[in-house]
Amino acid sequence: MINAPLPSRFVSSVLAVILSAGFPSSAAPPEGDLANRIAKAERGHPRLLATSEDFERVRRRIKDDARLQRIWREVRKKADGHLAAKPLERIKTGRRLLGVSRQALDRIIALGMAYHLTGDRQYLDRGAATLNTICGFSDWNPSHFLDVAEMTAAVAIGYDWFFDGLPPEMRRHLRETIVEKAFEPSFAGNHWWVKGTNNWNQVCHGGLTLGALAILEDEPGWSERIVARAVQGVPAAMKAGYEPSGTYPEGPGYWNYGTSYNVILIAALQEILGSDFGLSGMPGFDRTGDYLNHAVGPTGLAFNYADGGASVHPAPPALFWLARHFKRPDWVTTRLDVFDATLGRASRGRLFPLTLLWAPPLEEDPKVTMALDWKGDGEKPVTMHRSGWGPEATWLGVCAGSPRSNHGHMDIGSFVFESEGVRWADDLGSQGYHDLESKGVGLWDSRQKGGRWSVFRLNNLSHNTLTIGGAFQQVDGFAGISAFSDAKDCPHTAVDLSPVYKGQAGKAVRTFHLPERRHLVIRDRVEGLPGGRTVTWRMMTGASITLNSNREALLHKDGKQLRVRLLEPADAEWIVRDASKPVAAHDAPNPGKSILEFSIAAPASGMLSTLVVLEPGSGKRLPEEVARRLKAF
Repeated sequence: MINAPLPSRFVSSVLAVILSAGFPSSAAPPEGDLANRIAKAERGHPRLLATSEDFERVRRRIKDDARLQRIWREVRKKADGHLAAKPLERIKTGRRLLGVSRQALDRIIALGMAYHLTGDRQYLDRGAATLNTICGFSDWNPSHFLDVAEMTAAVAIGYDWFFDGLPPEMRRHLRETIVEKAFEPSFAGNHWWVKGTNNWNQVCHGGLTLGALAILEDEPGWSERIVARAVQGVPAAMKAGYEPSGTYPEGPGYWNYGTSYNVILIAALQEILGSDFGLSGMPGFDRTGDYLNHAVGPTGLAFNYADGGASVHPAPPALFWLARHFKRPDWVTTRLDVFDATLGRASRGRLFPLTLLWAPPLEEDPKVTMALDWKGDGEKPVTMHRSGWGPEATWLGVCAGSPRSNHGHMDIGSFVFESEGVRWADDLGSQGYHDLESKGVGLWDSRQKGGRWSVFRLNNLSHNTLTIGGAFQQVDGFAGISAFSDAKDCPHTAVDLSPVYKGQAGKAVRTFHLPERRHLVIRDRVEGLPGGRTVTWRMMTGASITLNSNREALLHKDGKQLRVRLLEPADAEWIVRDASKPVAAHDAPNPGKSILEFSIAAPASGMLSTLVVLEPGSGKRLPEEVARRLKAF
C-alpha cells in the first residue's frame, strides 16, 4: 500500500517522538529547521552527490588530467559492460539479497555517470530498464535491511540522475516504490540498526536518506521523517566508529563500507539541505583518514583484523571526499602510486565512479604531514608503525581489544608485518558468511563456547598470537595498549593480554619493538602459569619456510627473504605446519599458507619469557645484545 503525503500535524507528532527517543543529541536539528530546509531545497535534478554543473566540471577536467582520464576509461568500460548484462533477478543467497542490491547500485552509478559525461541515451535506456526490474521485485528483503538500504541508494540515484529522461509515470512509480519497499518497512517494528553502533547504522541511514532527498518535493512528510531519524541515529555509529582517534573497530574493510555511506549521507545533506546537522564534526571523524592510511600497508594490503578483508583498496572514493572536506590532500597523495597501479581492481567497486567527482586535481604531491606511528583507541585499539610511506617500507600492525567486538576474532595480540614489498606475517581474514551459515555453524554466537569460535580463521589457533594450554582466548576479556612509543629509531607497542588469558595465566604482556625501523623484536612475558602448561607462539605466512636450524627459519617470497630467529627460551625449537588444508569440515582451505611456531611447557616457577627477532633481507643481522636489551624493557 502506498501512503499519501502525511499530514503536517502527524509529521510533527512523529518527529517529536523521534527527537525524544533517547538517540544521541549531538546532531539534533533545531525544531522546525529540518522542515524549513526541505521546503526550500533545490527542486532540480540531478542533485544527489552531483549537479549538472558538477558533471560539466568533470568533463572539462578529464580533458587535461591524465589520472582522471584513466579513471574515466575504467568507468566507461564498466558502464559498457552493463549494457549487455542480463537483467537482475530477485534471487537470494541464503538469507541475503545483498548481492543483487549491490549489483543494482553498481549498474546505476556507472550507467548514470556515463550518461551525464557522454549524453549517450543507451546508458539512460539501460539504467531505466534496470530501475524497472528492481522496482518490480516483490520486496527488497527487509528481513536483512542492508539489502533494502543499498537497493534504495540505487533507485534514488537512478531516479535523480536519469530524471529528465524518464517519463512522468515512471518517476511516479519509482517514488511509490521507494516509499513502499524502503520507507514503510523501515518503520515497521523495531529495527536495531536505527541506534546501532556498527556499519549497519551508517549504511541503512545513508541509503534511506538518499531516497528521502531524491523525492523530497513529492514526499516531504516521509523525507522529514527519514532525515530526522538519520541525523539522530547516525551519531551512535560515528561515536563507536571514530571516537576518539578515528580508528574503525571493524577494520579497514568495514571502514570502507560504513564510512562510504556515512560520507554519502553527509555530502547529500550538505549539498541539498545546506547542513549536515553537525555530523561531520563528530569527534574522531576528522582523523579517520589518518587511520585508513596507517591501516593499509606498503603492499596495498590492509591490516585485516576482525572480519575485514586485506584487499581493501587504499584510496576509495570516500577517502577522496574526506581529504577534500578536511583539507588533508596527503590522505590521498600517499596512496596515488598504489591507486594508479591497482586501478583495474579499484574500478570493481560499486561506488568507484564517484572518484570522478571527488578526486583532487593532478598536481605536485603536497607534503605528507602524517606521522610514521599511529595509536588508535576505542573499542578495538590498534597500533601501526612504519619506516616510511614508500612501497618498500617496513610496516607493523598490532591489535588489542576483545574478541567480543563486532565482527571480532580471537586475534588479540596478533600482528601483521611487511617489509621490502612483501607481507610476511599474514592474517587469514574471515570466511564467507553464507558458506558457514549453510553448514550450520552458529557464526554469530560469540559466547565463549559459541559456534563462531569453531571456525579456524576466527579463533586464536590461526592468528599470530599466543595460545595457552591449547585453549581459546577469553571472549569477555579486553586487552588494552599498555605502552606506545613513536621514538625515531625504535618505536614500540606493548599489549597487556592478561584479560584474554584469564584463568590460563596470571599475567601476559606482549611487546613489539622496531629497532632501526627495520627489524622486529617480539617479546612475551607470561606469569602465573601452572607448571607444565604449554604456551604456543605462532606466525601465519604465505612465504615458503626453510629451517636453517631448530632456532632459525628463512622465509622466501617474491625473491625476498626474512630471517626469523628464536632467541628465548633456550630449549624451544621451531616447527613448520601446513595450514592450507581445512581443520574441520566447515573450514575453508588456505592455499599456500604455513605456520611457523614453537611450543614450550611452563617451568615450575610459572614464569615464561620468549624473544623472537624478524630480520628482513639477507644482509646485516640485528645484534643479539640489542634484542636482549629490548627484552628488559
